[in-house]
Amino acid sequence: AFSIEEVYAIAELVRRQKGGAAIVIGSLSPKTRNAQVNLYQSGDVDYLVATDAIGMGINMDLDNVYFSNLKKFDGKKLRRLNLSEIGQIAGRAGRYLNDGSFGITGDAGKINPEEIDLIENHKFEEIRTLYWRNSKLNFSSTSSLLKSLEEKPNKEWLRRIHECEDEKVLKYLINKEAKINIKNDNRNLKLLWECCQIPDFVKKSYGKHLEIVKKVPGVGLAANQIGVPRRVFVVNMGVETDTDNLITLINPEITAMEGSESGEEGCLSIPDVVAEVNRATQIEIKAVDLNGKDIRYETSGILARALQHEMDHLNGILFWDSLGKIKRDILKRKFKKKLKEQEE
Repeated sequence: AFSIEEVYAIAELVRRQKGGAAIVIGSLSPKTRNAQVNLYQSGDVDYLVATDAIGMGINMDLDNVYFSNLKKFDGKKLRRLNLSEIGQIAGRAGRYLNDGSFGITGDAGKINPEEIDLIENHKFEEIRTLYWRNSKLNFSSTSSLLKSLEEKPNKEWLRRIHECEDEKVLKYLINKEAKINIKNDNRNLKLLWECCQIPDFVKKSYGKHLEIVKKVPGVGLAANQIGVPRRVFVVNMGVETDTDNLITLINPEITAMEGSESGEEGCLSIPDVVAEVNRATQIEIKAVDLNGKDIRYETSGILARALQHEMDHLNGILFWDSLGKIKRDILKRKFKKKLKEQEE
């Protein structure tokens, strides 16, 4: 499957008919993804439903791979998979150890006999060019950052990639910097660039997505929310005093929790969805900072709630996962309905 909504819908169908399924999607943290893989590998479940993250080098004993869709959104348009992409995913069946099989299911289009022959015999089109973007960015100033992003490759077989969504968002925010108070220094520009790379998964209007990006530093952001598979999150320690005090917590661990209270929460991963969530009123958390030093905080109130929320993200948990089944199902239906309305 090629969307989170489709993965969960198929997994729920399998659960009802076959008893359960593991799930693998690219936004899961390595720990959570490996736990899902272990469910399948250990035989606890007989089925695994995944996005094309299945081709990310995860070693699994798959005998059969079935495509529920042969189209995916590549960031610009919905298109059919090319043969090399189909081959990469189909190749997970059996790997190089056993003979495997691949096929289609559900509403997926057909793979014609000629394409099947080419895939089985590893006959793909020769790659003549690669798209490239400079990864050695200069964060000393906004102008230097933009200039380093626009740098051209020095090889004939490399092509500079067209302006991506994150670059468009960056240019928009920089042009509006007087209104949103961007600090022109290395640390803040690095954080701004990470925020700009938040994917527009729900495909809202461009302006709405920009509003989401601008608000990210307000409370917190976990690395796996922007596709970075690390146990790291950034949180604004000044959230209760309306001041900016952003800190980075690496390999965080909550060491103590006390009390319980209910409070309203929302999440960038599931926009426009809010619910009352029970959290500990006071927590103690330890981590490592960007300088490799051990840090420890004892906190309460909104900040304690924010830290617990970001810890859940690192563990592959969304806030609605802690709700009762009926409440959770209602919110999921509302969210799916909104996504459908936006697609139309």
